[in-house]
Amino acid sequence: MKGTILCVDDECGDSFKDYIENNLEYFVELHKSGFDAIKAVDEGLEFGLAMVDLSLPDVDGEIVINHIRNKYPNKPIVCISCYSYTPNSATALLQKVINVSELEDIIIRLYQHKSPTSSDKT
Repeated sequence: MKGTILCVDDECGDSFKDYIENNLEYFVELHKSGFDAIKAVDEGLEFGLAMVDLSLPDVDGEIVINHIRNKYPNKPIVCISCYSYTPNSATALLQKVINVSELEDIIIRLYQHKSPTSSDKT
């Protein structure tokens, strides 16, 4: 595997995870709860790219994005949403319904061109 992607989305299932792992060769750490993702980040989960849905059932996705941004200021964060709104703390927007080629492009572009710092781990 090339690295780990943190995906926080209650609607993304095994097919999404399997597609990324099998076709792009990144491990996907999938959390369907924003609070679970925040806890995993606080416990030291290592990842190179985060993908966060804005509409989570337990907490606003923007809170999760801001939490990740505060802990890892240079980590690329993709906002997943059916709306065209992108929080300022997000690096990019991936609009639902997710287009496979756009998904691939955004992962490859952001994961490979992130600006690691001493607190960023992949």
